[in-house]
Amino acid sequence: MEFPLLTPSDVAEALQSVLAGGQPGEAWTIQPGGGASAYRFRGVPGVGGGQLPPDVVLGRV
Repeated sequence: MEFPLLTPSDVAEALQSVLAGGQPGEAWTIQPGGGASAYRFRGVPGVGGGQLPPDVVLGRV
C-alpha cells in the first residue's frame, strides 16, 4: 500500500491560498489531493458563540 505524500508544489500552493484569503488566528490543514482548508474548531468553550467553560475553570467547584 502506498501512502500519498505532499509535494513541495502542493505546500507552496496551499501557502499562497492561505496568504491570499486567510484570517489572523486561523489554523489550516492540507491533505494530499484535497488542498488547504481552514480548520473549524467545534464546541470550543468561550464567549464567541461556543460553550461556557466548565465550572471548575470558572472557580465554581
